[in-house]
This record gives sequence, C-alpha cells and structure tokens, in this order.
Amino acid sequence: MCMPEFNITNIEVLNGTYYFFTTENYEDSNSLSVSSGNGYVISCKSEFASQLYRNLDKNKIVGISVETSDIDINSLVEKLNIEVCQTQNLKDISFIYGYSNRLTHFVTVDNQKINIQIAKTLDKIKIGYPLIFDSV
Repeated sequence: MCMPEFNITNIEVLNGTYYFFTTENYEDSNSLSVSSGNGYVISCKSEFASQLYRNLDKNKIVGISVETSDIDINSLVEKLNIEVCQTQNLKDISFIYGYSNRLTHFVTVDNQKINIQIAKTLDKIKIGYPLIFDSV
C-alpha cells in the first residue's frame, strides 16, 4: 500500500511527534530513522512534519502516526468526519477504530473499512493512518 494522494498539509499539524512508516530509508538533520524489519520508522517533531512529508517518496509510505497530548478526540472525530466502527479498552488504553471519507486509504478489519486508529492513555493520544504501526 502506498499513499501518493494523502497530503499532510491538508490536515492541521498537531503538536507532538510524527512517525512515518516507509519501505525506504530517509535521513536529514531534523528526523531520526530507525530500521524496523521490513521498513523504517522516521520520526520528527511537529514543526518538521510537513517538510519531511514533502521530502519522502509517497509511494514508499505505508502509514503515518502522531503522538500528542493536546487534542480533543471528539473534535478530531468531528473535523475528519470519522465514523466510529469499533471501540476497545485494554488496561489503561482506549482505542477507537474509524473510517473517514476524507482519508483515501483503508484496511479491512472485521469486514469494516478502517483508516484511522486512535489510542488514548492517561497522558497521551496516538493517532494512526490507517492504523498505529508501533506501540502505544
């Protein structure tokens, strides 16, 4: 799966750390790249996220996540027009699996289209497109 038409500049950049999951390595002075088996996790702070996204080969991106603490989940659901498909609570983490018609790529989970996953702990929120590919 690749995401050539996803445009991070069309969605408000949230304060926090961004993680780009790619099949190709990329390094610059504002990001950190770590090999993760079949691909790479390239992370950066929010102020560099749009620039990093512009520099990455869109055909090599398989997922994007952001870890933040300064967003209201209900406003995010409303802003992205997310249809909540499933919710799940595991210990101290609440998960929301949803589908937004504003985001083009999706995966199928339990016969439902999912293209955004949100995980909330006591002190942080992680948002993944189409899913969270790393730990919460």
